[in-house]
Amino acid sequence: MHEKRTYIHSSDDLRFDFFEITQVGKMLHLRYSAARRIFLRKDFPSKKVGNRWLVNALDFIEWYNSL
Repeated sequence: MHEKRTYIHSSDDLRFDFFEITQVGKMLHLRYSAARRIFLRKDFPSKKVGNRWLVNALDFIEWYNSL
């Protein structure tokens, strides 16, 4: 049996939105530590801004849909 995959759709209004570790963790149903490990991966489009890790919403959607 194949698992049905849900894709995230984007729109232009997300161009300037950013997600934090906790938001990505909630979307992917992950604990904070697991979501943080994703943010530290080289293939994940995150940036550290001050003491916060952020990912652009459109970049996150593109990354997620490429899995």
